Amino acid sequence: MPFPSKKKRAKVQPKLTKGIHLGPQLTLGTLSVAIPCSILENIQKAQLQTYVIGQLARTLTIFKVDEIILYSQDRNKEEAAPSIAFLKLLLEYLETPQYLRRHLFPMSENLKYAGLLNPIDAPHHLRKDEWLPWREGVILEEKQGGVYLVDVGLDRPATVKAQHNVKKGERITVSFDQSKETSDPLMGSLCFKATPREKGGLYWGYQVRIATALCKTWEECPYEGGYDKVIGTSERGKSIDDPSFRLTPCRHLLLMKSYLFKELGVILV
Repeated sequence: MPFPSKKKRAKVQPKLTKGIHLGPQLTLGTLSVAIPCSILENIQKAQLQTYVIGQLARTLTIFKVDEIILYSQDRNKEEAAPSIAFLKLLLEYLETPQYLRRHLFPMSENLKYAGLLNPIDAPHHLRKDEWLPWREGVILEEKQGGVYLVDVGLDRPATVKAQHNVKKGERITVSFDQSKETSDPLMGSLCFKATPREKGGLYWGYQVRIATALCKTWEECPYEGGYDKVIGTSERGKSIDDPSFRLTPCRHLLLMKSYLFKELGVILV
């Protein structure tokens, strides 16, 4: 289901990409998608590759994917490395709110055609005139012990208290002490990246990781207990429209297009 309009989203009340402090394990379920870097093999021009990655990021955001895993099916890892690095950079660039990109992404050849990318319009990509109890920010400087100036994409920096050690230029998630942008200075505190989802039911972007081998896709799962359900897409699998298809409840679901053997416990759809 697509996200609600920005106007409706701005009224919601509260009930390491380059990000930090992911926080404790989510009590809500998660969705992970594994993507082979070979998706770019048949796309010759960098402009079109950039555009395709943008469409991919937007689609994954619409379906509220929590984790993207990039892997290579090529045995020659050196040849695959540039494609994976390119994919990872652009996916992280798109997940980052626009007002933070100049802090976190220096100019590079891989971002040459970033102007072709459409916004993914995720809930944490807030404009200046929009308000939520949380915002993504970047540490600008430390004022005094445990208190920092943070760029949160508003007209003035926020003053943020942090109980963890953070560094200048680091991306954080800020929880504001007030209900609206009215106080001066703007006060907030460092919170876990999972907090907006846990407390406000808001999708708050995805994380990107690289699996150095196909098996590392699930072996290096960041969630406690690993993925309790893995679905592999295949032309020989069962259609989800089949009345006999049933997906039992799970906490951490991994979806991947692969050629895994059934003995690995993979459901083919």
